[in-house]
Amino acid sequence: MTKQDSYHIAIHEDSVKNYFKAWGEKSIKNLSGLLSEDVVLKDWEINVSGIKNVLEANSKIFTSVQKLDVSVESLAFNENIAFCKITVHADDDKIPVVDILEFNSNGKIEKITAYRGN
Repeated sequence: MTKQDSYHIAIHEDSVKNYFKAWGEKSIKNLSGLLSEDVVLKDWEINVSGIKNVLEANSKIFTSVQKLDVSVESLAFNENIAFCKITVHADDDKIPVVDILEFNSNGKIEKITAYRGN
C-alpha cells in the first residue's frame, strides 16, 4: 500500500464514521454534506438516485422510528470502496446490515448498497 493509498483510506474512514454518526443522529443536514449530487442508494426496499431522492428516502426512515443508532462492527477498504458490517438499532429491532459505500474522486459518497442480514 502506498502512502497516498493510506491517505485516501484515512479520509474515507473518517467519512464512513461521519456517515454512520449522521445517520444515527437522523441528521439530513450532515448526511447531505457527505453525499455526491448523483448519489445512488439501493437496499432491500429502496432504489433511488440523486441527492434529493436519497435524502428524502433517509428522512422517511428517520421519521418511521423513534430511536435509531448504528453500531459499526467492522470496516474494510479497497481503494475507493468501504465495506461496513453494522448493526442498526431501530426502536426495539436489531438489524444486521452490510453497507458498501463507494466514493468519488472528491471524497463524496456516490453509491450506497445495503444488504440486510438474518
